[in-house]
Amino acid sequence: MATTNFDIDEITSGQSNTHTTHNDALVQIDSILGDITDIDTAAGGTISVTLAQYRNAVVLKLTGAPGGAFTLDLPAVSRSIIIHNTSGQTATVQTGTPGNTESLADAVISSFYSTGVNDVYKVV
Repeated sequence: MATTNFDIDEITSGQSNTHTTHNDALVQIDSILGDITDIDTAAGGTISVTLAQYRNAVVLKLTGAPGGAFTLDLPAVSRSIIIHNTSGQTATVQTGTPGNTESLADAVISSFYSTGVNDVYKVV
């Protein structure tokens, strides 16, 4: 089995080599709490963040130079994330079928909370 939000493997009853599962989980937690993942927004339109990108970083850094404002679509997983917009354009942040969306201007870093269903909220 694995955890719901971050897909971290759990140690199972009677499992041998539990230290391997434990150490792998620690590496993944370290990544979740400290890594920055670059998201290339140059294509513009709707940029979909992959589940792996979303689960394995504390900061999503929006890079590239789209021709205009764009939409950043987050996976349907409940979590808090920091987004750093260096794209030169405004991003609309959403998840799934958008309910509540938030905008993020260029050259701004902000924290967001996604419900994992349809709503994204800027944390201020």
